[in-house]
Amino acid sequence: RRNWALDDLKKVEDETIRPVVAKTVANGYKIETAEGFFFPVIDYTLYRKYYGALAADLTAYFDLMAVESEETPVKDAALMIGWAEILRRAERQERFIEGYGSSSTQVEPVRELLARYVTFALFGCNNTPLFSYETKEMDPEAKQAYIGYVAQETTGGFSRLIKDYLQVLDAYGFRLTAEVDAFRRQAMDAWEKSPQPPK
Repeated sequence: RRNWALDDLKKVEDETIRPVVAKTVANGYKIETAEGFFFPVIDYTLYRKYYGALAADLTAYFDLMAVESEETPVKDAALMIGWAEILRRAERQERFIEGYGSSSTQVEPVRELLARYVTFALFGCNNTPLFSYETKEMDPEAKQAYIGYVAQETTGGFSRLIKDYLQVLDAYGFRLTAEVDAFRRQAMDAWEKSPQPPK
């Protein structure tokens, strides 16, 4: 399951675990599970009650992170959200960075988050690859999402990267060829050094 709430405590049979889970949830965390492990995740939605007293960059940051904690993008090395949602989130993260520049202490964490999404967009995940391991063909839902995203003519480095990627994919029949793999690896390296698409 995605996360645990206080109501789920009734189902916990181990009496020693129940108070630990209750305290964790009461202190602003959710209990997530992945690969057989239970772990706490910050529940960013709880910060909404403080928005009136916070600076705009913090409320925007908490909004970004609430999306992450409410619907985690990856679990057990598999994407938990659709390809279109990956693109939407990445664009929103980039807008945060562009909007707050060096004026916010949260820009660097969002840069790191965006780098993860660039990886998702270029490669997918081990259990949800962008290209089939058997046929090397691009996931059809991803292809549709990427074409639709580029058609919106959004601006920004991430949008340019996806547009360039789509052009390369189109040139090679939307299959994972040596050229496509070289492009995405170079693009990822370039993004990590400076969050801009390759020249």
